[in-house]
Amino acid sequence: MKRYLLVASLFIAAFIITTVGNVGNSDAQKNSRLCGISIGTMAIISEIKQPSGKDERKSVDKFCKNLASLITEELRAKGKSTKGIVNYKRVECQKVARTMSGGKSSYDLCSKMNTTTYTHYHNYSWDRIRGMKPLYKFIYKGGNKFDSSIISTQLFTNNLVLSTDDKKCTNHGSLGKCIQDFVELLKRKKNRCPKCDLKGAKLSKVKLNYATLNKANLSGADLSGAKLNYARLSKANLSKAKLSKASLERSYLNGANLSGANLEGAYMYEVILNKADLRGANLSKAFLVGATLNKANLKGAKLKGAQLEGATWTDGTKCGKGSIGKCIQDWVGILKRKKNRCPKCDLKEANLSKANLKGADLSGAHLRGADLTGADLSKADLTGADLMHAKLSKANLSGANLSKAKLYRTNLSGAKLEGATWTDGTKKCKKGSIGKCK
Repeated sequence: MKRYLLVASLFIAAFIITTVGNVGNSDAQKNSRLCGISIGTMAIISEIKQPSGKDERKSVDKFCKNLASLITEELRAKGKSTKGIVNYKRVECQKVARTMSGGKSSYDLCSKMNTTTYTHYHNYSWDRIRGMKPLYKFIYKGGNKFDSSIISTQLFTNNLVLSTDDKKCTNHGSLGKCIQDFVELLKRKKNRCPKCDLKGAKLSKVKLNYATLNKANLSGADLSGAKLNYARLSKANLSKAKLSKASLERSYLNGANLSGANLEGAYMYEVILNKADLRGANLSKAFLVGATLNKANLKGAKLKGAQLEGATWTDGTKCGKGSIGKCIQDWVGILKRKKNRCPKCDLKEANLSKANLKGADLSGAHLRGADLTGADLSKADLTGADLMHAKLSKANLSGANLSKAKLYRTNLSGAKLEGATWTDGTKKCKKGSIGKCK
């Protein structure tokens, strides 16, 4: 008969309650049962203690079902055919032998296990292995001959198991450790899991739109590429979490701890981050247009390439056009709200190009290095304003009051100055004054 030379990559982790070592053949037949599968001439089976009582039998049956399902999944994952597979649920050794040999043999497989130690599984759930080797691979050789081996624990990978507290474990865990399947947990909870402990959770590319995770512990979690649009994460702990290229559109992260988090390339349109801790966070190339960062802590945060236009900054001001990598305050909007009345305002290096500042009161304003290219400043009061190094090319300053204004190295190329009061307070610029006062 065709032999199946399959190696099952499977982790069997046992929480040991009692063990009985070096039992004889007769004891093994009497007290043990087998769970697992056979397929053709090969079997992968685990020896378990014979259950007693109705409740224990139910637990054992569940354990055997999970084991058989897991082995089957592992075989399929290896690209092996599972046609003709037979599942065993606490059966005697002889039955497995007869099935594998097509009824030709009654050889007792338990004689191959006469030096094994019994493992009593706590609630017949999976936990971590502790030196036990309960999983056997048998191949029928014909007659009464069977080759047996204990599958090496070094081959046990891609764990899909149950822990002692009935948490489902992920099938991408590390050897010997149950890593909870948080995707399954959140699915059961319909993505409503406030205050949940999701520390180190593997949730990359998971869809968690509209999820409720307020005060949840997601420190160190992998949420890279995850969909968290409109999610509620207020006061959640996301310190050192991986959120690169995650989508957090209009999510609520008020008071959230994002210190040391990686948010590179994250889409955070109109996200709410009031009072959030973003110390040392990587926000490089993040899309933060329209975001609210009022009173957020950005000490040591990386903002290179981050788009911040329209965002409300930590001091409550709006970031204007060209806010990439840093917040350039939206002075156009600020002056509009102030109805263009802003005497003695600090507008240093403000971007006011093409702004409508007709009749504005900017007397004594600090406009050093400001960009006023093409701005309409007709009839504006600029008395005593500091316009040193300012850009006023093609600006309309007709009728403006520039008395005592500082114009050192100010760019006035193409600026209209007709009717403007010059810096000496007496001279009026004549008609045709373009770029300089005639």
